[in-house]
Amino acid sequence: MKIRRFCLPMLWLINGLLAGVFSPLADAVTVLWYTNTGSVTGEIAGTCTLDYNTISAFSIPQTIVVDNSIPDGSVIYSWDYGNFLDFNINCIGNGVSNSGGRALNTGITHQRFNLSFPDAIPVRVNNIAANLTLKMYAKYEWNNQQACMDPNLGCRNGATGYFAEAANVLLNNGAEYSGTHNGTVSVSQRPSLILLPIYDAVTGKYRMESGRLLVSTRAELIKTGNLTTYGPVTALAPGVNGISFNGVNSSVFPSVRDMPIPGNAITLVAPSCQLRTDTYDVAMGRWAADMYNYNGGNPVTGTEIPVSLQLECSGQVPDVTVRFTDAGSEPSVSMQKNITLYDDGGNKINGLEIAMQYNGQRINIDGTTRVSTGSHGEVQNNQSSEVFNSQSTINFTAHYYQTGAITRAGVPFTGNVRGSVIAIVENN
Repeated sequence: MKIRRFCLPMLWLINGLLAGVFSPLADAVTVLWYTNTGSVTGEIAGTCTLDYNTISAFSIPQTIVVDNSIPDGSVIYSWDYGNFLDFNINCIGNGVSNSGGRALNTGITHQRFNLSFPDAIPVRVNNIAANLTLKMYAKYEWNNQQACMDPNLGCRNGATGYFAEAANVLLNNGAEYSGTHNGTVSVSQRPSLILLPIYDAVTGKYRMESGRLLVSTRAELIKTGNLTTYGPVTALAPGVNGISFNGVNSSVFPSVRDMPIPGNAITLVAPSCQLRTDTYDVAMGRWAADMYNYNGGNPVTGTEIPVSLQLECSGQVPDVTVRFTDAGSEPSVSMQKNITLYDDGGNKINGLEIAMQYNGQRINIDGTTRVSTGSHGEVQNNQSSEVFNSQSTINFTAHYYQTGAITRAGVPFTGNVRGSVIAIVENN
């Protein structure tokens, strides 16, 4: 007897990275030299641009298995820095110095930036509120700079960045904060890209040193309760946005308020089990064709033969059901449907069938009778596509069942017989 796996559609992971994908929010801003008295000299000190990545983390196809057996508060998926939402402020000096003073456009020199976002961002599945939340974290990193407690006190080493966690407390380059902390940051404590000229003692002139400020974020998708629906995921309910990035002088770098996290290419799926092997060969052994005669003409049942279906699961499934369909060319039409048998040439054999049982109870081989086999698989929290790395077994039995004289086309038959059945595994 052969049991073949019924193939079900599978979702596949398509990997993608966001790092390094930037698009300008505005044209490059020209930085000009001014005299100490405030008049423009006409000389260009450099340029500044503000870019951010335009590929949303939620627009990259991804399949995430969510096992309701894992504790609430578990992170079911995460995006690291460089793979979520990033802003890049880059200022480059062009080498032209100013001999008439040491001032730059005031709109640039004290430009403070602030990225604000909720501490918990709501998540929807199939456009329905779900027991999931998105938590963001951010950090500021700069190069070719030093951190000043107060840039107005005379930091003169070029582009300077600082971020004050609280009054007179400096947050180091690369330190991380969450949305809760960010809500307490006042304008005067915001991250700052300070472009101040540097005096060159050799030439007696000033120059603008190049500098870069990167505002980077990471995020975690957190399970807060059992999921009752699965499908496409969207972050932020319609009309509920709270991510904004803005500077003090919006004429230099425009504010980006109520930023969405577009896309619904992430799909949540429940854990599932499938058969590990396509085909199972079960040797039923020999059967004496005249056994029927020794039982007074009543049906005769043979010895139970183990039939073990090997499962592989992507998590813990509360209940796996199996139903069987006779794959023979002439399935049984009786009320109690068993597996029909055929000779090596595919001709139907009458009077002998194979019956199956689970836990001692007969199974109707009709394609519709579902056999509940209970929970299978182990609790998983995979931050990847469906990974079937948990194994389990369902133990059935099969036996010969003779109902009359064994014949082929009305003629007594002895010889090899075979039958086949399709097993359909369903996850509930």
